[in-house]
Parts: sequence; C-alpha cells; structure tokens
Amino acid sequence: MKRGKRCRRGSGNFGEASGGKECFPLKHSARDHFPSRIALVAPAGIVDEVRLKRGLRNLERVFPEVEFLRGANLSRRLGYFSAGDSERLRELKWAFEESEADVVWAARGGFGCARLLERISEKLWRRWADSGKILAGFSDITALLVRFAQFGGRAIHSPMPAADLGEHPSRRMLLHLRDLLQGRRPLPISFRNPFSLQKHPRELNISRGRLSAGNLVVFASLCGTPFQPEGTGRVIFLEEVNEEPYRVDRLLTQLRCAGFFRGARAVVFGTMRGCVPESPARSFTITETLKRFARDSGCRVLKGFPFGHGRCNLALPLNERVEIVEQGPMVTVKILGV
Repeated sequence: MKRGKRCRRGSGNFGEASGGKECFPLKHSARDHFPSRIALVAPAGIVDEVRLKRGLRNLERVFPEVEFLRGANLSRRLGYFSAGDSERLRELKWAFEESEADVVWAARGGFGCARLLERISEKLWRRWADSGKILAGFSDITALLVRFAQFGGRAIHSPMPAADLGEHPSRRMLLHLRDLLQGRRPLPISFRNPFSLQKHPRELNISRGRLSAGNLVVFASLCGTPFQPEGTGRVIFLEEVNEEPYRVDRLLTQLRCAGFFRGARAVVFGTMRGCVPESPARSFTITETLKRFARDSGCRVLKGFPFGHGRCNLALPLNERVEIVEQGPMVTVKILGV
C-alpha cells in the first residue's frame, strides 16, 4: 500500500470552496491537530479521482495539518467493485493494522461491503475496535460501520471524500463533522417533523437511547444474517436514495417483521432523495408511505433530520447516547456522548 503525500499546511481559514460556492472563516485550536493522518480506503465501489481530489481539498480546510494515506484500491477497477474481495479486505487490514492513521475513511460507497463481512472474524473485528481508530463513511459502508460498532469500535456515519465531500459541503456540515471527529459534542440540530401527532403542541416529548444510523437497503439486506443489528433501546436513523415508495415500504416491512424496530426508542428518517413514484397516480408519496409505517410499527417516527444522500449529510456517531426532544412540529436532536 502506498502512503499519500502530506497535504499543504493551510492558513486555518476556509477560502473559496471547490466550485467557488462558499467562503467562511474557521478558527483552529490545539485539538484541531487531530486527526493527524487519515487512511483512505475503497471497500466497495469504484472511486472517481476528480471528485476525490475535490473532497480532500475540502477536508484540508477543516484539518489543515492532516496527512492522507492512500489505499491501493483507490485507483483500481473490477466491474462495479474497486477491486476483488481479497484485495479490498487486504486494504482494510493495512489501514487498521499497518498504517499510522487515526481515521479509516471510506472514499465512497457503491456495493461490496456486505461481501466482506463473512471474511472478517470476530477476533479481527475486536483487534480493529481495540486499535482506537475511527471508521467513517455511509451508504454501503453501513454494513462495516454496524459491525465495527458491535465490537465497541468508534464508528461515524459520515460524508465521504469522493462522494458528498467532493461536491459543495456546507459550513454547518463540515463543522459538525470536525466536532465529532475531534471528540467535541456538536451543537444540537433542530428540524421540522411533518409527522407530529401531539394534541398539545406545548408539551415536550423526550426520547433517549443509543444511536444507530445507516442506509435502509443495507439494513434490510442484513436481516436473517448473523450480522443483523439490534434495535432494542435504540434511536434508529434511516436514509435512502432513488427507491420508489413501494420499495421503501417493502424494506421497512421486512425490517419490522424481522423485529428490528421492536423496543426501539424512536425511528428518525433523514434524506429520502429521489424516492418518488414512477407512476404517481398509482402510488403513495414517500411521506404517505412513512406515515403508514409510523401507524403500523407502533414506533415513534420522525422525519426531516438532515443526513444521507442529500445536500446536507450531518455525521452521526454510532452507539453514542442521543436525546430527541419534540415540541409540536419542532424536533431537536442532541448528541450526549458515550
């Protein structure tokens, strides 16, 4: 595996973001030297080098002293994978066991992570979790994040360098990401919930639990496998992209029948971008579909948290405590920490 070159040492300010969309200042403190090294890996699909370079420039503005260590599969291609299963697993072993990285960060998603799960022993997962390194990514990376977190690893459902970070990430998105990576408690996030059923809008409805987060299709694909996650006592954040409402209904039904939502404290839907029916006259909308799920599941269901395949993908730390405060249509999410 090749180590990447140390990046330019920045001025500590955000200049013109890639594409010239946004400029804003950012102060740095001593804690901002973490992470000092990030191992970039491709455990799933093919990586677009142009988008990756844009994403790394954006990360350099948040972490001006960081060194990027490039995994060998970033520049490879095998069908719809970045490389074969063995090569992708070997790259993860390099990142966790040989590199000096603080963070192992998937460059992008696609498909391929689920194929690696049965190749990674419990002993290996424990060793990786005990390394103290952070695993970051989202979308197809959900499969690795969930398993890593099951063994006590610090997993962050986060934007990725060759995906949304390679576009025009907002100031809010980048600062939230920085705070989580550096062990700070991020600012509470408020959003409007279209599913509010409270008869007395001034009353507070509070839920607390351990945080789970990920892609709906990936969670459903883990049902019936030894890697199926547990939902009891959890606040479950779900996101999806480009799935018609009836397919979303099918996935949620599968998870509900598998008991995934049994004992969950709340289910929070994020960005459901592109989840529109091909034939609107013969379909429910995605909002109607999720409302039906709220009725059928018996869970507390909310929608609108800004994460997933959308313009704003706020990072979420798996297994940390989270509090959901609902007052009328307004909801506030607070990350409480470990």
